[in-house]
Amino acid sequence: MNLQTLIKQTAKSKTNEFNVVIAPLIVGAFTSLGIEVPLPVILGGYALVNFILRTWFTTKSISEK
Repeated sequence: MNLQTLIKQTAKSKTNEFNVVIAPLIVGAFTSLGIEVPLPVILGGYALVNFILRTWFTTKSISEK
């Protein structure tokens, strides 16, 4: 598998999209509003959303995409 294929497969991943784009935007928005989000809440949120994505929405492994 070459790097270009790996990047394309990773870009299709909903889990990676959440972990790299969406979650940091949510935390950043709360922080900009003056709402401090404790680290355990952030980690718990990551764990919960990743579990939901992997359990209910993942149909293929990243190497099959």
